[in-house]
Amino acid sequence: MQKAAFMAVCPFELGDSILKEGTSKTITDILTVHSLKTGRVVFLYELDNSGHQEQITGRVERVGETVFRVTEV
Repeated sequence: MQKAAFMAVCPFELGDSILKEGTSKTITDILTVHSLKTGRVVFLYELDNSGHQEQITGRVERVGETVFRVTEV
């Protein structure tokens, strides 16, 4: 068994709203995935209790206290 440790800072919090393609969705869960092989840390987000996790990619812009706009790069 390998022991692993990592430090990562998530750019979003539970309850934050994501505006993407004219639609607003709320972050309802955040998963942190750490690769032992590469050391890479990735955040996956569940939106609106969908049961599906996805990465939030693109240009992120804060438009309110808990609201972020994401545009494709």
